[in-house]
Amino acid sequence: MDGVDSGLDCSAKAEHQVGETDGAEGKLKPPQKGQRSRNVLSKAERERRQKVRLAKKFPNGPEAKELAIMEKPMLASLREKIRRGGKYELWSEAFGWLAADLHRKARNSTQFYPKLVVKKLRAAYPDLDLHADEVSWLEGWIGYLGQFRTKLRSGGTYGPGTDFLVALDVELDVFDHIDSFDNIPDDDENHEASPPELAQPSIDDLPRSPREVPFRFNELNSSTAKTFWRAYWQSTDMEAIREAGRILASDPWARDEMERLGEEAETFFIQTMAKLGIPLS
Repeated sequence: MDGVDSGLDCSAKAEHQVGETDGAEGKLKPPQKGQRSRNVLSKAERERRQKVRLAKKFPNGPEAKELAIMEKPMLASLREKIRRGGKYELWSEAFGWLAADLHRKARNSTQFYPKLVVKKLRAAYPDLDLHADEVSWLEGWIGYLGQFRTKLRSGGTYGPGTDFLVALDVELDVFDHIDSFDNIPDDDENHEASPPELAQPSIDDLPRSPREVPFRFNELNSSTAKTFWRAYWQSTDMEAIREAGRILASDPWARDEMERLGEEAETFFIQTMAKLGIPLS
C-alpha cells in the first residue's frame, strides 16, 4: 500500500475539545470546573483516529491495511441492476449528481449526512428502485467518503472528473443493451428507429400560481435565489421560471444557502429543479 487516505486532520488541534493548550506541546487541559465540554470524541472515534495516525506513519503496517479495507464494495445485486436493468444512463446521471454534491461538500468542508444525501438522491431520481439493503450500502459508502475525504479530491479514487460508476467497477452490459433494441417495433425494416422523445416540462407540471413555497424566500441573502423563488411563486411564464432556475443552479453560493436552509427546503429545491428539467450536476 503506497499510503493511507485518511482525509482527516488528526492533530490535537483538530480534536475540537474545550480547554486551553498546555505548554509548547499543545496538549489540551481538561475543562475547568463548571465548564461544559463540547464535541468530546467517543472512545471509538479516538481509537479510529489513532489508527489513522499510525497508518500515516507506517503505511505498510497492520493499521494501514485495516483502514484500506474499510470501504465496502457495491452490492452485487445493485451492480447487476445498474448494468442490465435498462436504465444505465439514468443511473449514470444520478451518480454524476451524487459526485457533484459530494465534491461540493468536500470542497467546502461541509458535514456529510448520508441518510439525507440518499434521500435527496431518491427524490431527484424517483425512477431508480433502491431496495433497503442497497440503500444501506449507499449510506455506508457515503459515510466512508465523509471520513476519508481525500478520496474525493484531485488525484483521489473519486476525485473531480471521475465517473463514479467506472470507479465502482460498474460497466454497462453492452450485449444486453443491444438486445433491448430488438423489442422496438418497426414496420419498415429500412427505417431507422428514432429514440423516444423526452417529455418536456410544462406549466402543468407545477401548481397554479401563487405556488406554495415551504420557506420564506424573501429572507434569503442570495438575490439569485430570491429572483428564482419569486418567479416560481407567482409567474405563469415557464421560460422565465426556467431561466431563473438555470441561473440559480449555476450559482454555488446560492445553492449552498439552499442547503443551509434545512432538509425540507433543500429537498423541495431539488424536486423543483427536476420538474423543470434543470440538471444540478
